Amino acid sequence: MAEPAPGELYTQKQQPDEQKPRTGALQMFFAVFLGVLFALLIAGWLGYQYVFSSEIDPVELSNSEVQVLEHKISQVVQAKPEPYSEDDARRLLSFSERELNALLARETDMAQQLAIDLSDDTASATLLVPLPADFPIMAGKTVRLNAGLEIVQLADSQIRIALKGVSVGGVPLPDAWLGNLKNVDLVSASAQSGSSFWKQLAAGIETVRVRDGEVQLKLRP
Repeated sequence: MAEPAPGELYTQKQQPDEQKPRTGALQMFFAVFLGVLFALLIAGWLGYQYVFSSEIDPVELSNSEVQVLEHKISQVVQAKPEPYSEDDARRLLSFSERELNALLARETDMAQQLAIDLSDDTASATLLVPLPADFPIMAGKTVRLNAGLEIVQLADSQIRIALKGVSVGGVPLPDAWLGNLKNVDLVSASAQSGSSFWKQLAAGIETVRVRDGEVQLKLRP
């Protein structure tokens, strides 16, 4: 039997080694492709569930809750003649989270776009924002925004109001996109900037307490 020429022997030995890298690269490509496809499916589902939404279910009060809310409103809007007085008890205001959301449903057209949540020292809001049909991205979609506002009375009786953050579909926005306002005491900042809104708002409140499902405050004389 004739022995192969040196060039033929080199070619025969190299052929199996040349096929292995191609097979491994093909497997890697399909693995990455399937991973990306899976990630896109998950992201699409999360986006549909949490970023895009059609409406918020309005709060419906029970009959007893309606009576309590009506009584609170009547104390403010009733127009019966009476001598002027500054009863200290009337400076006390208290509303539950359900009452605030029910007021939105009854007094405004925002019941299906805006919802308020009250937790310890924090008032949060969920807002559905419909984007215009000619918007550059996500045209015609409704985007879910969430924002949290810290409201707390400090040991020296000063009131601190600070933006905790804003998120889109559960994704927190960077502080730089919010004008570096996260965790900034808006009352102190407004006084330093010459704006009086937050300062005057806090100055009219003697005490405030936001807790789970309820807000209580007392106005100053």
